[in-house]
Amino acid sequence: MSRRGLWIGALAALTASLAPANYHFVHYAGQGAPYTPIFERFQVETQPAGVVQYFIQQPPATLQLSAGDTFPALVSQVRAAAEAWNSVGTSTFRFQFGGMATPNITMSTPAVMVSFDDELPPGIIAIGGPITRGQMVTLASGSAFVPIIQSSLAIGTDLRSKKDSESGSGPSWSDRLFLTLVHELGHTAGLQHTWTSSVMSTEITRAMTKAHPLGADDIAGISALYPSAVWAKNTGRISGLVSLGGQGVNLASVVAITANGEAISTLTNPDGSYELSGLPPGAYQVYVHPVPPSLPSELFQPVNLVLPSGGALTLSPGPAFNTIFQTGTASPGAPVQVTAGQANANVNFSVTQRQSVNVYDVQTYSYFWNEAAQAYDTSKPATFVLGGTASPFAVAAGNGVLAKNGIDPAAALGLSVLGAPDMVGPGAVKAYAYNKGYLEFDFSPGAQTTAGPRHLILTLNGETEIVPSAVLLSSTAPPAISKVESNSDGTVTVSGAGLAAGTRILFDGVSAAIQSSVSGAVTVVPPPAQSGASAALVALSPTGLDSTYFAPAAAPPKFSYAENGVSAIVVKPTTVSAGSDAVLDLTGTNLNFLVSGLQLGFGTSDIVVRRVWLLSAQHAQVAISISPNVAQGLTSLTLSAGLQLAQSPLSFQVTAASALPWVRASSVQPSSLTSGSKVPVAFALPIVNVPLDANRAAFVVSTATAGGDVPLEVLDFVNGKVVLNSPVNLTAGPLTLKVVYNGWALDPASVDVLAPAPVILQASDSTTGLNYAGTAPALPGNLISILVANLPGSLAPVDLGSITVTVGGVAQSVSSVSLKTPGLFAVQFTLDPQTQLQVGTASSPLSISVDSRTSSGFDLSISAPFAPATF
Repeated sequence: MSRRGLWIGALAALTASLAPANYHFVHYAGQGAPYTPIFERFQVETQPAGVVQYFIQQPPATLQLSAGDTFPALVSQVRAAAEAWNSVGTSTFRFQFGGMATPNITMSTPAVMVSFDDELPPGIIAIGGPITRGQMVTLASGSAFVPIIQSSLAIGTDLRSKKDSESGSGPSWSDRLFLTLVHELGHTAGLQHTWTSSVMSTEITRAMTKAHPLGADDIAGISALYPSAVWAKNTGRISGLVSLGGQGVNLASVVAITANGEAISTLTNPDGSYELSGLPPGAYQVYVHPVPPSLPSELFQPVNLVLPSGGALTLSPGPAFNTIFQTGTASPGAPVQVTAGQANANVNFSVTQRQSVNVYDVQTYSYFWNEAAQAYDTSKPATFVLGGTASPFAVAAGNGVLAKNGIDPAAALGLSVLGAPDMVGPGAVKAYAYNKGYLEFDFSPGAQTTAGPRHLILTLNGETEIVPSAVLLSSTAPPAISKVESNSDGTVTVSGAGLAAGTRILFDGVSAAIQSSVSGAVTVVPPPAQSGASAALVALSPTGLDSTYFAPAAAPPKFSYAENGVSAIVVKPTTVSAGSDAVLDLTGTNLNFLVSGLQLGFGTSDIVVRRVWLLSAQHAQVAISISPNVAQGLTSLTLSAGLQLAQSPLSFQVTAASALPWVRASSVQPSSLTSGSKVPVAFALPIVNVPLDANRAAFVVSTATAGGDVPLEVLDFVNGKVVLNSPVNLTAGPLTLKVVYNGWALDPASVDVLAPAPVILQASDSTTGLNYAGTAPALPGNLISILVANLPGSLAPVDLGSITVTVGGVAQSVSSVSLKTPGLFAVQFTLDPQTQLQVGTASSPLSISVDSRTSSGFDLSISAPFAPATF
C-alpha cells in the first residue's frame, strides 16, 4: 500500500472511533441514558513491565532536516516528549523506547508506531491517535474500558526551519516541534483536544513551553485514564449538569480555574452531566463555554474532535450558548471550594442559546527586538517579567476580534483579566501598528506580585470568550547562553544570564547531568553522542522558560563532539526462546553506556527490556522478557544512550518456545535483595518446565563472582519456586545465578540487588574545612559540604537534579556534587535561613535523597535563632 494509502487508512480508523468525554476517546453503551463514559486506553495492568513501547520507523529519503540537524537528534526529541508524559507521578502510564521498528513484523503486544509521512495535509505537523482497539473489558470493580491495541504517530517529512521552508515545522530542537510531539503522543495514549491552553490544546491556543510542557489539564487527563493510588486521595472533584431549556447540552466544556493557576476542564456527556476530576485543593471559579467550531484547515469537523457515538448514533455537540460562571452570569463570584478526596456535586449551569460562536482561537504574543537573530522575535503566550517593563503590550490575533477592515478591533470589544482588574485600563485594545490582522493589548502588571498565568476575558456583543493562560507573568527573565567551555575533566561549563540552581541544560533532547550550579554558570557532564555530532544547547529554567523562548529564530549555541570512529553493538546470546526470560551481555565499540536512561530496543513490543545494569562504559547486562506470542524469526536491535543511536538490523533471533527448564527471573520481587546485608536473606526463584513435585535435592544453585562460583543454600522447592538463601554482603547490581536441575545446567539468570541508601559521613564548612560541632555550629547562609557514601545508584554520572537535601525538613539549595575519593562524594548546599533547631536540642536532622533512596538522619549542629534584645 502507498504511504498515502496507509495514512488514509489510519485517518479512517481514527474517525471511526467512538470517542470523547473529558477530552478522552470514549464509548457509550447503548443509545440513551444513563450515559456512562467508557474510555479507550492501553491496558497497562497487563502490559509487560507495565510499559507501552513505541517504535520509530526508518525515515524515508524525502525527510528534510535543517542544516546541522540529524536523525539521532530528532529521535532524542521523541524520547524527551515521551519522558514528559512519564514524569506525571499521579499516572501509571509509562512509554518505553522499543527501538527502530523491524519491517513487516507482527506484534501481539499493544504498542505505538512512529512513522514519517510526506503527504500530511498542509499545516499539519503530525497526527496521532489510536488506530486499532480490542473488545471492551470489564474489571472486577465493575468499571469498563476499551483497550487500545495500536496507536500511530505520523510526522511530516519537512522538518526544516521556517526560514528554509514555509511548511517546515523544525528544527528538531525547536519548541514548536517538541510540543507537537508531546501533543501527538498524548493522543496515542488516549487524550483528545482541550481548550484550556495545555499541551493537548491545538498549537493555536497552546501556552506550554519546552521547560514546562504539561499543564494541569494534561496531568488531570492522563491521570484520569491511568490513575495512581494517590491521585484520587490528593485531588478533588466537581460535578453537575449543563442544560439549555431543560435539556442536557452535549460536549459543553466545563472549566475550573484560579486567578494565577492553570485551568482544568472536561466535556459534558450527552445528557449534560459532567465530572471534573483531578483538581488540587483550592478555591476555583468554574465556567462553561461552547466548544468552538473547527478552522477550515483542521481535520475534524464541525468541531476539532472525533465525535462520540452511542450505539449507532453519532452524538453531535449541543447548540451554541453564552459562556457563564457558576454564578449563572458572565461574571465570576464566590468560588467553589475543592477539598482533597471529596466531591462537590450539583455545580449546575443553565445556559442560553445564541446563534453562533464568533470569538474563539485567540492567541497572544510578545514581540522582542533582536537584531542579531532577525528583525523581531516572538514568544507565545505573551510573557512579561514581574517588575520589568512598565507598560508592556501583547500582540493578539483570533477569530472575531477584528473589525471588517481587518485592522481595527471589533466595535465594543472588551478586555479584562480574571481576578486582576487593575491590569487593564481604558483604551487597552487597539490596532497593532506594524502588522495588519493583529491587535495590541496594553497591560499594567505593576501591582501583580505573584508569578504564573493570567486569563483573559474578552466580551463582544453579549458574547464572552475566556482565554486561559493567555498571559504569563514570570519571576525571572528567560535564561540566555553566552559561552560554552570544555573542561579538562570532560565536563562542560555553560555560562550566561539567568542560569542558576534548578536550571537544566539540554543537548538536543537529552538533559545533561549537572555537577554544579551557581549564578551565571552551570557545569554538566555532556551526554555521549554520535561521532562528530554537533548538539544544540538549550537552557531550561525552573520558572518554565527556556533560552530560545524570546528568540525562536536564532539558532542556539552548539557543542561539537570529537570524531571517534564507527559505532557498533554486540549482544550475546543472539538467540532466545519465545515465552522465556533471558539475560543478555551487551558490549559496544566507540560507544559510551554511562548515561542515565540507556535503552535497548528489539523492534517488537513482544520483547520488553526489564532492567539494564551498567558494568562499564562499554559493557552492560540487559534482562529481557519474551512474549509467548512473539513472531519467530529475526528482529532488529537499536541502542539509544544519550545522543548515541546504534542499530543492528535483523541480528537477533527468536525461536520456538523451549520445553527445557529455565528461570523466570522477571517474577522475582524487585525488593527481595538489598546490598550490604550481613545475614542471608531468603528469596524465591521461579523455575519453568519443572514438575511441581520436584525435590529440592534436584537443584544446585551458585552465583558467579570474580573469584569463581559460590554455592547458595537451597532451602526448598515449592509451588514451582526454588527458595534460596542469598549470599551476605551483596553489592548493588545484577546477581547472576547458575541453576543446575538433575545435572542439567539452565541458562544463567540475573536478579536485581538494590543499591543501598546513601550515608552521610560528615558535615563541614566549605570554606574552612572544619567539621560542625556543638561549639562550632552551622550558621544560616553557610556553604556546607557533606561527605556522602553510596550516593550513585549506578555508574551513570550523578545528576544534581536528582539530589534532595533537607535539614529539619526544610529543603536546601544544593549547588554542587563532586567525586572526592573512589566511592565518596562531596555535596555542597547553602543552609536556608528558614531552617530551625529542634526544640530542646542543638542540632537538626540532615538527610539526603537520591532518586527513591534516602539516608538516615545525620545530626547537624546549627546555631539557635538570635533572641531579640531587651532593655
